[in-house]
Amino acid sequence: MTSDHSVNEDGPAASAQSAGMDMVISAPDVFEEIRRARASEDEAYYRVASENGYAERLSNAADLLLADPEEFQPGDLVTWKPLLKNRRFPGKSLPAVVIERHPGRTTPADEATSAHFGEPADLVLGVIDGDEEFEIYHYDVRRFTRWNPGT
Repeated sequence: MTSDHSVNEDGPAASAQSAGMDMVISAPDVFEEIRRARASEDEAYYRVASENGYAERLSNAADLLLADPEEFQPGDLVTWKPLLKNRRFPGKSLPAVVIERHPGRTTPADEATSAHFGEPADLVLGVIDGDEEFEIYHYDVRRFTRWNPGT
C-alpha cells in the first residue's frame, strides 16, 4: 500500500525537496515567525489601546457581552455583535446559520490549551468555508445578534 504522504528515507525535508517543495522550515525559523506574529499583535493592541475613545469602546464591548443573550432557533441567520468577533468564522458582518443551542455548555476540557478554554460554547453555527464545505463550530451565544442583510 502506498501513500501520497510518504516520507523519503532521508527524512521529511528530503521528501519535501523531492516533491518539488523548496521550502524547509527549521524549528528556530518557526519560533522566530511566532515571535514576529506576537510582536505584531502586541503592536496592534497598543496602537488601538492608545487611541482616543478606547475606554468607551472597551465599556461598550463589555456591555454587549454582558447583556442578556438573544434567543435563536435552528435556521436563524446570525452575525457577530460589534467588537465581539473572536474567531475566524463567520467573517465580520457575514451570516452563519444556527444549528442548535446547548445552554450551559463550555469549551471542552480537551481544548484546555485553547485561548477559548472555559468560554461558553452554547451556540452551534454552520458556515460554508473556502472549500465550499459546510462546517459547524461552537460559540458563545452572547457574542451574536440576528443578521440583517445590508448592515
